[in-house]
Amino acid sequence: MFSVDGELIKERICDFRKMTKVTQQELAIYLGMKRGSYQNKESTGTFDWEQIEQIADFFNVSPFFIQYGVEEDELRILAKIFRESSGLHQPTYTVFDDLNEQVEISKLYVSFLNLDQIHQKRIKRYIEAQNY
Repeated sequence: MFSVDGELIKERICDFRKMTKVTQQELAIYLGMKRGSYQNKESTGTFDWEQIEQIADFFNVSPFFIQYGVEEDELRILAKIFRESSGLHQPTYTVFDDLNEQVEISKLYVSFLNLDQIHQKRIKRYIEAQNY
């Protein structure tokens, strides 16, 4: 589900750093900042979007995973929802659809709707650019 919680962003970045054995100093140098500045940003999870993109490039992951905690398959599901409903209403499903899957899709869509417009627009632009 989509989330812009700084604590979760911090956890994801720390996890990537630890898995790859990258130090805060090394990532700070990559981002062009002092270690203390980087350490402060990491401790609060308050990176701007450009920094999130740079970190994602460094670890070869999606910036949307770092920022929002969503995987590419979830973005594809969201793209399908936009196509089916023009992004205005939650799409309808038949009784033959897997109920558990539809509940998860509904939660994903609601979590997207709970984001502010800046984040929603960023995600929509990315989905459109990927042409899912």
